Amino acid sequence: MGIVMSEDESIRFLEYQIEENFSGVMDRYIIEDLEWLKTPEDRPVAYMADAEFNKTNLIVLFPPFIHDDPNN
Repeated sequence: MGIVMSEDESIRFLEYQIEENFSGVMDRYIIEDLEWLKTPEDRPVAYMADAEFNKTNLIVLFPPFIHDDPNN
């Protein structure tokens, strides 16, 4: 069973990860789709496309969402 989080918390978490930890990838690729993997510690995964919106085999596995983590 995953962690219950508010929409605001999950958005802040993703914004932080995209801007601070994955900016190099995000500068070159576009998030085509994003889903939350249902694990004991929920974590998002993004499926990436290139700048022309062509599908790639690149995925971004973000760190687990930890409710009390200051990076969230």
